[in-house]
Amino acid sequence: MATDRSQSIAQVYAQSLFELAHEQGLIESIRKELEAIADAIQANPDFTVFLETPAIGIDQKKQVVSNIFAGKTSDLMTDFLMVVAEKGRLELLVQIQECYCKLDDQNAGRVTGKLTLAIEMKEKDIARLKEQIGRAIRKTVELETTVDPSILGGLILTIEDCMIDGSIRRSLQNIGQQLSVNASNVLDANRAVVE
Repeated sequence: MATDRSQSIAQVYAQSLFELAHEQGLIESIRKELEAIADAIQANPDFTVFLETPAIGIDQKKQVVSNIFAGKTSDLMTDFLMVVAEKGRLELLVQIQECYCKLDDQNAGRVTGKLTLAIEMKEKDIARLKEQIGRAIRKTVELETTVDPSILGGLILTIEDCMIDGSIRRSLQNIGQQLSVNASNVLDANRAVVE
């Protein structure tokens, strides 16, 4: 789990890389390279251990990273990786990638959300929903859609820190809670009359 300190450090590196990529018109290509690097790290536990092990020297890590990525990434990315290696921060590459993607999304006015449906929805209906949400929040919306029959019907939408639960399951829970409150109030009123 990322500590606040490592997250802050990753944010600084991501911000620097983003600014350089912006100056060179490489924001999207650097994002793709970072995503590929993060995927490679996460797919290879041995490589992750190599990056995280303090007993392995900086020069050795730089050499391995150079062997793996030089010629396969842009000059900007190769230089960036060498700086990160020199500073002993290669273990933060996945966090740097996550921070960079957030910066790119913010810069482009994009948000990513999660849409949970009881049944599969047609692509055109999802596209229409994304467009309506985007107009409402004035951003481009990307939705990760999942199907969960347990919500019974309706949908659950989560974007950034906001969740809208329009599921039938939630509606039934609300009705159940209201009935329980009403029944309790009636019982209390009847007790008051009897006493």
